Amino acid sequence: MVLVAAIATVGGLVAVCVVLWLAPSAPDARRVAEDAFRAAQRSDETTAARVAAQLPPGATAVVGSPAGAPGTEGGCSIVERAPGVSVVAAVCDRAAIVDHLSGLGPVATAGERDLWVVVLVPPPGGGALPAGLVAGLVAGLVAAAVGWTAWALRRLGEPAADAPGKLRPIGWDRDVIADLRRLSEQRATLLKGLAELVPQTPDALAWQAENSLAGAGVRVVRADGQPFDPAVHHVVGTEPTTDPRVVDTVARTVRSGYADGDRIVVHPKVVLYATGRPAPHEVGQ
Repeated sequence: MVLVAAIATVGGLVAVCVVLWLAPSAPDARRVAEDAFRAAQRSDETTAARVAAQLPPGATAVVGSPAGAPGTEGGCSIVERAPGVSVVAAVCDRAAIVDHLSGLGPVATAGERDLWVVVLVPPPGGGALPAGLVAGLVAGLVAAAVGWTAWALRRLGEPAADAPGKLRPIGWDRDVIADLRRLSEQRATLLKGLAELVPQTPDALAWQAENSLAGAGVRVVRADGQPFDPAVHHVVGTEPTTDPRVVDTVARTVRSGYADGDRIVVHPKVVLYATGRPAPHEVGQ
């Protein structure tokens, strides 16, 4: 069983790492700025069009050019445009432009006093990683941690083979019981956190996480069709029905729960069938 848990947890982490490796990464802002600056130095086309051709999708550039004239009323006039590119006078405040854009994502600048470029290269999807992937990464790590707590609990619970004549320290049993309790509490906390993450996780990673949990002795609790049990189910809504046979049974599971052995650690969130009115057990409505 220890080997199964280890293989499952490692498999989950490997899957997470593969997805992370395949995830699109943001282009290096400094390199984009240098390429854009070299394009601005050429004179075969308009400056804005040349720079725009060097930008990755979603990137923005401001070019300071000696051809522009300084703006008035506290700003810089735009003397040329292209998709994602604005050309302003080189005497405009480059530092202020960098400061403004840096609040939106990775920013880099290149060039000299009379010709410069500032670029903003937002990460893919507008974030460091897609939210589902982040949830998947954390879910994989949490599932792995649950697996290793299972291994630690088993090791602590196994009787030690003491050498003949060796005496155990006073309080040894008490220390083991305290360690078992602490690990059990940590395991329950991990499972509760995982329950929040799995619904946000891509299916492939959620499957790996649940496989890891199964290897660690944790089962997913889905309650569809079960009679309502207040000790097991957390009711978050009702669904009207005209069939009295299904009243007070679970219509659907909104969020799966988790059981560690026979103990429900995370209660499944469910919707109950009701006779067209809120059920008396309904929670949080």
